Amino acid sequence: MAPPVPPAPMRTTRPSAAFAAPLPLRRSAAAARPAALQRAARVKPPPRATQAPPVIVPGKFDALHLGHRHLAQTASHHGSPTLLSFSGMAAKLRWPPRAPITAPSDRARILRSWQSALATPIHTVVLPFHAVGDMPPDAFVRFLKARFDAHAVVCGADWRFGKGAVGDVGVLKQSAATLGMHVHVASTVALHGQGVSSTRVRNALSEGDVALVAALLGRYHRAVGCVVHVDAHGAVRCAGFVNQLPRAGLYEAVVRVVGRTAPTRGTVQVGRDGDGEAFVLLFDSDAVYCAECELYVDFVDRLV
Repeated sequence: MAPPVPPAPMRTTRPSAAFAAPLPLRRSAAAARPAALQRAARVKPPPRATQAPPVIVPGKFDALHLGHRHLAQTASHHGSPTLLSFSGMAAKLRWPPRAPITAPSDRARILRSWQSALATPIHTVVLPFHAVGDMPPDAFVRFLKARFDAHAVVCGADWRFGKGAVGDVGVLKQSAATLGMHVHVASTVALHGQGVSSTRVRNALSEGDVALVAALLGRYHRAVGCVVHVDAHGAVRCAGFVNQLPRAGLYEAVVRVVGRTAPTRGTVQVGRDGDGEAFVLLFDSDAVYCAECELYVDFVDRLV
């Protein structure tokens, strides 16, 4: 009888290249990256569940003044600030037409400066007023909860809402409580013993008090228009301004031609032509202008 054949020794096989290769390849690729890129690759956005809950801050936000910034700051203490404004309000409520205080194209610059100062993102939402203007107060609060999954609402003590503006802070708190929402009433920002408001900014512009306007806004008031004519003596006529100018007069201002020159400080004259259109004449500036160039005029102080 032949002796039994011993079993063949077990061989340990190496993993196939398809499974073994990726780990060392990823490590070598990461090692080849600059240190800054390696650090950036390790930073991952937080999961959605940890993101700050939305806090709604309703208002017109025409001037984007220091009071509005304080509302955003108050909201940032409770979640993610979302400024909610409404388009078409003047037409539906039959208010007389008027130029905005802040140029629409300038709003993003201002909000970026707020975000930097407050160290928090600020979101903006614009809703057509006709979609919500006829809602009673409790329906509007339910809308905020359903549309934005709002965690809280931040407003001023005198904020009114709902059809006919019958809702006040008391109504807001009562309606919000039934939905598990919080209401935070921001304190009033005052300057020289009076509250900061868009109405006060408009009045100061109408009086030509651009120094007061700058104090209310926390920045120089910027008008956005375009160059329409440059004469042989270097005087530059500008018109087509999309937002409110100060009253007629002579001002010190900082002028920037978009995409062409660095800002220059000089003297500007604000006036109106025979057709009632507002214009600005620029003097004492060594900037290079061209017809139809867009420009910004930051008003510093009134001279005459």
